[in-house]
Amino acid sequence: EVGWPAVTTKPDPLFAGTGPKLYAYNFHFDEVAAAPAEWEVIASSAECRLHGVKREGWPVVGLQFHPEVTVEEAVAGFRRERDLLAAYGYEAEEIVAAGEARAGYYPEILRNFVKTYAP
Repeated sequence: EVGWPAVTTKPDPLFAGTGPKLYAYNFHFDEVAAAPAEWEVIASSAECRLHGVKREGWPVVGLQFHPEVTVEEAVAGFRRERDLLAAYGYEAEEIVAAGEARAGYYPEILRNFVKTYAP
């Protein structure tokens, strides 16, 4: 998945304040196909069923999207990798135009992560 796809989230402290859907920065061509039974899926999109997982009772989560990357960094990355994107059938400027203004949740998820999982 490449761009800012709509990611549906389950109620979870990690996503507090973001709403049930967010547009998450993605730049990957691989995905996790299945999670072990003891892991709960907490986020998914139309193309990627496992966008977020956590292990109940453990301070461990995994996200396929990148909340650590700012919108500005994402835009720069899409533009820098325009040739790679073109090789996979993507147009960098179309990706930027389609989602640049949608992704404002990054600081919230990072704050929530620290509040929830840091000692």
